[in-house]
Amino acid sequence: MACLEQKRRRIIRALATVFFFLLALDCPAAGKPNILFILIDDMGWMDLGCQGNAHLKTPNIDRFATEGVRF
Repeated sequence: MACLEQKRRRIIRALATVFFFLLALDCPAAGKPNILFILIDDMGWMDLGCQGNAHLKTPNIDRFATEGVRF
């Protein structure tokens, strides 16, 4: 019984994989995203204006932060 259950699960997984692959083929390709990584050494979490620091002015990085995604 367990063997039949495993075969059934494999078939369902294979069919689901094929279904989602065919579904993805139908979607139009999106343009290439613009990705910008800014790596800074020895910076604290409050050293940018977009993080809430009122004393340091970082207008360009603040603009990037408001228009993009922050991690």
